[in-house]
Amino acid sequence: MADATKVALFGLGRIGGQFAERVREARLHGKPVEIVAVAERNKSSALAKAFYDDGTPVYTDAVEALNHTADIDVIFDLTGVPEVRAAIRKKLHESGNSRTVVAPESVVRFFWMLFEDMNLSGPDRSGY
Repeated sequence: MADATKVALFGLGRIGGQFAERVREARLHGKPVEIVAVAERNKSSALAKAFYDDGTPVYTDAVEALNHTADIDVIFDLTGVPEVRAAIRKKLHESGNSRTVVAPESVVRFFWMLFEDMNLSGPDRSGY
């Protein structure tokens, strides 16, 4: 998809799953977004399987996903695990990638508040 924003979605739990489903729906409806990778510990979850069936690579480890994916514009780290976020940032730094944005749950909540009438449920962890 030309000029599509390339995103990676890490964590398909309560918040991540809701957000990922909306991103997936937007892509399926022709919005300019390309989901280049998904990371979820439970690859057998219904949503992970749906991404896999759509042709999106699904990994059980977020850092491993970065080893196989280039040119990510935005990583939505919705794992809620500070150690995962630190490992993602370290991997990006080590690879010289200063372009990719790592967006945590707080950014997703902000966007959701602006564009939706839906309350995202789940813990609010900053990852820092």
